[in-house]
Amino acid sequence: MITRVHPLNSCERVAFVVNLARYDGRWLFVRHKARATWETPGGHIEPNETALEAAGRELYEETGALDYALTPLCDYSVQRENGLSYGRVFAADIRTLGPLPESEIAETRLFDALPDENIGLQWEPCHHMVQLVDPLPMLRKWVNKIICLHGKDATIDWDVVNRRGIYSGEPFAWHRTPGFGDTNSTDINSILRMNVFKGSIDIEGYHDPVYNGDLEWTGQVYALNYLKQCKGGEFIKIER
Repeated sequence: MITRVHPLNSCERVAFVVNLARYDGRWLFVRHKARATWETPGGHIEPNETALEAAGRELYEETGALDYALTPLCDYSVQRENGLSYGRVFAADIRTLGPLPESEIAETRLFDALPDENIGLQWEPCHHMVQLVDPLPMLRKWVNKIICLHGKDATIDWDVVNRRGIYSGEPFAWHRTPGFGDTNSTDINSILRMNVFKGSIDIEGYHDPVYNGDLEWTGQVYALNYLKQCKGGEFIKIER
């Protein structure tokens, strides 16, 4: 499963809503009767229902919220093996809580902070590099919390940095498709393998100054093959 965040109102076929709910200065989470995990309240948008209406309905059904303010924050997409779906995220400021209605929710609970074991990171080398920060020490520090890795690369023009610094206004860094920048993705994959990384590695190349437009898919396919080679290439089974 691959989840991405998008600007608000940029996804046309929004089918789900998620509420980031707060009450009395704390985060409100719910537990489904069939699961042991704590989750944000939300669910499907019903036919002829707007995303805002669905967010309010789900918030009441899953928490008992009676008086609240909803603020749309962003859209998101979820890519699964069976297709792509879209949703919208809301901030829910709950002023009054009533009894929990009869539903699939077993209980609600207030948290001052989300437990560490429930938090995962999305990481990429590019945004470190354009700040002239070596990404590998950060990867080594946080690798066991990373659930998704963006393969986006970067190119640094060290001639500009060494000649004019970083505040001259002259561009010195560009976001790149994997395989066309300065990242040593073999080192990255070695760190991931040594720490038994089980998450996804996504290819992002939209911002590449060269491989965009008609060349974007050329760059994407090259990046896919490049990252496969950085992982060691084709798996060779040893017959015993």
